[in-house]
Amino acid sequence: MFGPNKISDFSHCLSFSHRTEKFKKIYRETTNALKDKFDLHEFDILFIPGSGTTAMEAVMSSLKVPANVTGHPGKFKSRWKDFLSSMDKLGLSNDVPLFCQLETSTGQSFEQPGGIVDAISSFPYYKIPPNTKCFVTCSNKQLGAFPGLGIVCVRKDSWDMFYEKRAHFTTRDLSLYREKALEDQTPTTCGTQIFEHLLQRMKDFEINKHRESINDNCKIIEESVKKVENPMPCPVINIKKKFIKEKVAKKYEIYNHNNNSEVYQIFSYSNDSDQYKKLSKELLK
Repeated sequence: MFGPNKISDFSHCLSFSHRTEKFKKIYRETTNALKDKFDLHEFDILFIPGSGTTAMEAVMSSLKVPANVTGHPGKFKSRWKDFLSSMDKLGLSNDVPLFCQLETSTGQSFEQPGGIVDAISSFPYYKIPPNTKCFVTCSNKQLGAFPGLGIVCVRKDSWDMFYEKRAHFTTRDLSLYREKALEDQTPTTCGTQIFEHLLQRMKDFEINKHRESINDNCKIIEESVKKVENPMPCPVINIKKKFIKEKVAKKYEIYNHNNNSEVYQIFSYSNDSDQYKKLSKELLK
């Protein structure tokens, strides 16, 4: 209920495929909506069916230079270091930086100019650092649309950092997505309803209200528990399990309630404020 996807309601009738002119129009409108809403006109926007993780792997696989994984220690920093190392692309301090803007496992944010940014959980609450070469987000999480779509934003003058189109077809080739984007399509099958929902979300999305909502929801939760593990406010609130009663965590399906993680995570954008206030009352009992 307070997980990484926004609670939403959207009715959809599957009446066209991803190879129709209708879809091309929606694809084009969604691209333009993202550029206009977040001032991304200096970036090429690529949609990668799958997830933010799928998109990050495509970015790292397409690098023709080593990348230095930096930022705060955590689950995702370790994951990206391992992935780059497996391809012999893990670089040193003088190589292009690659980092998680928000390490959700610790709730710590990090910023460095001129790098490759995992902004999957941070965008758009945090601004993208200056001169970012490429950043990755996704349709769900803060943008609030259906899961299933990674979004890669490559600065137009930074394509020389990536491989040219490969001789063989692979879904980890960013150049392939760039080529198909010129046709307002994806190279592989995608969920048309995700684009429709994302486009609808962008029409109503207001960044200042979004940030204010996260700040307000964080304050509500922070005042209800003894100890919050990470700096506040933040899109994700980490709380050690001993500070929340197990029955409350199960009742509200607080993230990590059904695994062996040491912390619960409450994402501060997934519901409206009334739901956080309701949870707060339970936490105070």
